[in-house]
Amino acid sequence: MTATNARATRKATRRPTAADLDIDIHGKDGLFEWFLASFLFAKPIQAHVAQMTFEAFRHHGLTSAQAIHRKGWQGLVDVLGEGHYKRYDESTARFLLEWTARLVEDCEGDLHKLAARCESRKDFEAALMELKGVGPKAVEIFMRQGAQVLYPSHTHEGHPRRTQHGQHGAHRGAHR
Repeated sequence: MTATNARATRKATRRPTAADLDIDIHGKDGLFEWFLASFLFAKPIQAHVAQMTFEAFRHHGLTSAQAIHRKGWQGLVDVLGEGHYKRYDESTARFLLEWTARLVEDCEGDLHKLAARCESRKDFEAALMELKGVGPKAVEIFMRQGAQVLYPSHTHEGHPRRTQHGQHGAHRGAHR
């Protein structure tokens, strides 16, 4: 077995990580990309289909809430179909349009800004769950690594430590 095949086998038999998808969660759109991937992987669909679909989104430049929302319903159905995400393509496209519109309206599509408005990690997770079509599995997958970026240090009460500028954690202002 080649190293590439061994890596592919490991990826297929465990939960995906941002690194598996070549997502830099500390990069400009990385956190959003990881949220999108988490949303796709949370559905009852084969992991390789979710991965191909995520790669189709990336290929089409759909790596931000704004870009996804601009694509429109039929455009999203087409991209989902390209990734073989056909069983859920129409409902997933509808959910994507609804939650990206809300993110754009509420926080300019920036999950850092959404987290900054929340009092705690628990409140942030609840805010994600309010997005149409986002369930506990998507939030669980996302927070496995998203919390490292959004809440890198906590007080013992579970609230993110604020810096002198009122931002959460050390990475907060770095992406701007």
